[in-house]
Amino acid sequence: MTLARDLRLEEEGTGPELRAAKARPSHLQLVGGRDVRGSESRPAPTEEFLRQARRALQGQDARSAERLATLGILVANLEGVPFPRIAACLGVSETMLIRLLHGEAPISQARHKQWVKVAEAIGNLHRVLLPAATNEWLDTPIPALGGHTPSELLRRGRYDEVLRVTRSYLDPSFA
Repeated sequence: MTLARDLRLEEEGTGPELRAAKARPSHLQLVGGRDVRGSESRPAPTEEFLRQARRALQGQDARSAERLATLGILVANLEGVPFPRIAACLGVSETMLIRLLHGEAPISQARHKQWVKVAEAIGNLHRVLLPAATNEWLDTPIPALGGHTPSELLRRGRYDEVLRVTRSYLDPSFA
């Protein structure tokens, strides 16, 4: 069951459903500033809350799920990179990144296209460096990037340049 289905926001057999996703970070267990871990009863949602949730769910479709999956995989592949840096490199605030990861805010097509480039760049990088070295690489001035660090260029939205450099790492003549 999903929260949306539990609240009767969607009908059985429709909508997103995550299986085996029972563990939640502790910050998700705060409702209205109160810790509700282990709480058996929760207050009934207000009609306004239900109306807003239904409106939000109307925009969910397969593309939304794909965009959310891309973001989740990208963040998971940034091993050893602090969360604030991930948010900065993706051009969003930490709060917005949390909302995006939880499906509480839509991921635009333009943003998704940019993040696909970042994901490809990280994938290329991990073919030549250990994933644990990603954070250090992000801080390393790269001559092919005009002496800038990949982190700087990602924050400025210059994803193509970073992708071009990581593609060059895969060129056999690079070694």
